[in-house]
This record gives sequence, C-alpha cells and structure tokens, in this order.
Amino acid sequence: MFEDMHWPWAAAQTDPPSQPEELFEIQSRHFQEVFVHTQTGNAMLCLSSGQLIEITKGLEEIRHILMQYVPEDKRQKPLSMLNEYLATLQLAQLPFSLGKDGLFYPRPLYNSLFMAANESHRKDAPAWILEHMIGTHLLYDENGHILQASGSIAGYAKEEIAGSYIFDFIIPEHIPAAFEPLGDLLRCINIEHTCLLKAKDGSRQWYTFYCHPYRKGDNVFILAAAQAGAPEATSQ
Repeated sequence: MFEDMHWPWAAAQTDPPSQPEELFEIQSRHFQEVFVHTQTGNAMLCLSSGQLIEITKGLEEIRHILMQYVPEDKRQKPLSMLNEYLATLQLAQLPFSLGKDGLFYPRPLYNSLFMAANESHRKDAPAWILEHMIGTHLLYDENGHILQASGSIAGYAKEEIAGSYIFDFIIPEHIPAAFEPLGDLLRCINIEHTCLLKAKDGSRQWYTFYCHPYRKGDNVFILAAAQAGAPEATSQ
C-alpha cells in the first residue's frame, strides 16, 4: 500500500508481539519510528488540528527560505529530513504526539534545520527560523543571555523572556546543576536538562530544555526547545 504512494520509507510489520496487530511500523531513514494504524491511517505520533496546520505551514516556509538562502551542499540533508517529516504529517489524519519527549518536531530535524539556518545568507540567521516553528523555544548565548524567545515559559510571555538570562528563571537550588552541561554545550554537543523554574504566579514548575548548540564565528549559541512537565523520576 505504501509503496504505491511512494513514501520515502521501507515499511515492515512489527515483530514484537507487544505491539497491537493493527499497528503498522514505518521505518524511516532519519527518524526512529512512526506507527500507523492500518485501519484508520492515523499516525501514532498530541497536537490539535490547528497545531498540525501551523507546523506544516511553518515547515513549508522554512523549506522556501532554505532553498533561497542556503547553499545547495548545506541544505541537502535538512531538506530531505524536512520533506520526510512533511510526508509523515500528511499521512497523519488525526493529531499526534511525537516520541517520549512530546516535542512538536523530531530532535534530529531540530538540529539539522537549525544548522542549515545558521548557514543561510541572512542577517538574522539563524534566529529567523523561530518565527516559523510552533512551541516554546529559546535562543541564548554561551553566557545564558536569552536573545530571542517564542512561546511562553512558566507564565512569562516571550517579550518578558527575551533580554533576560536563563538562570533568572531557575530556582537557586537547581542553578549549580544547570551549569554542569556547560562543557558539552561549548563543544556543541546536544543535551537535555530538567529543572524547576520560578513561575510568574510564584509557584514552581518543572521544565525540560532540549538544547542544540551551534557555533557562529568564535561564539557558541544554543537553540533550546522547552517542554513543561515534571520528569517521571521526580514527579511525586
């Protein structure tokens, strides 16, 4: 069925009996796994229909900008991953959630697209890409200074977040642990970090930051996707 539709994946039935028989696994070249219900065609990837439309629209805008501003040798892989993810979105007839992280985009796609955006011949590179992505994202430098934000965090609007420092929002007890992955970030290694933030209403809220560092000249900058919620090990 999928071969006739020319999807860019090799498809195979799932071997482990732990998966329901009506689920069909699509093995992707770039992403870990996507399960599709054989009767409904709904992908097992929890977004609203509106978010699904926004994601698709934003990725199509990103694709257009990459084609216009990014050298061909730097855009090949990101475009391949982007097109494959768009095909997955088209396959999903109902809203979905992606992986255990609950992010709106696969983590490999985050990294690949942001690297390509950094290569674009635009004065606002790579920050322009945040205008075309939904969810909460931070762009900050190696000192933790937040240069740009999209979405809200712990009750703070993006206008209140930009210009602050990432450590302004972390509770004092968790600041030492927030410095621990700094070495990896400076070496441009992707990391994730969970901590308690001081919310605007005075409460404390758990957030996980999925960080994708990149180098621009002599400086390191970080794109972080922020996801609210307590980690399983500490949510009690």
